[in-house]
Amino acid sequence: LSTDLHLLYLAAGSDASEAITPNWAAFFAMADCMRPEELAVLDRLGIQVSTLMNLSVGTGTASPDGRYQRMYIALILQAGIRGESPWTIATRFRCPRGAVQLL
Repeated sequence: LSTDLHLLYLAAGSDASEAITPNWAAFFAMADCMRPEELAVLDRLGIQVSTLMNLSVGTGTASPDGRYQRMYIALILQAGIRGESPWTIATRFRCPRGAVQLL
């Protein structure tokens, strides 16, 4: 693998996705700036950037199986592995710092 995103998605687990509600606008902005390898991971997991765009403007619905929520958690974990502080991550992902620290 050329990216750790798929492994972080698996590590996120479905129970972690209940702790943090994705900010769809932030999620779409991150997906819009992803490298092709990371976009390929999203595609293989059935996560579509067009759906993220719709969710960011309030016109779409996420899949009920939690794929989008788990990927959001995986992106938070990726930021932590890259050395970002919990404060920076919480600000960028628009979630409580305590929730970031619990991951």
